[in-house]
Amino acid sequence: MGPVTFKQFLFIFPGALMILFLYFLIENTGLFVGIAGIIAAISMAIAFGDIQGKPIYVMLIKFVTFSLGNKSYLWKKRNIPPKMIRPGKVKEEEREDDPLLPVKKRGSRLQETSQRIETS
Repeated sequence: MGPVTFKQFLFIFPGALMILFLYFLIENTGLFVGIAGIIAAISMAIAFGDIQGKPIYVMLIKFVTFSLGNKSYLWKKRNIPPKMIRPGKVKEEEREDDPLLPVKKRGSRLQETSQRIETS
């Protein structure tokens, strides 16, 4: 086999067999050369190519297992109608009952700081 590893040979050999069978099946030379070129390019890319340091056959195996495997979706949409808030004043009693609008009944931070200084 020479400088080709056994795995690379296993990827090139089926492509070569397919090209050999096509040689006897296809009588049109131009069509044979085109199809044989595509098969040879695919088998060579799978045998020798890599994407970001990982062999292409590993990427293909992971793609197939992900595509055919079960998937768990963590986020599920709930059909809750959106709550409309109109701009303007909201009544005080609505604010206290509404958990979406937290109300902090306090003055400014400057007033809080001055009050702390005066009382300590």
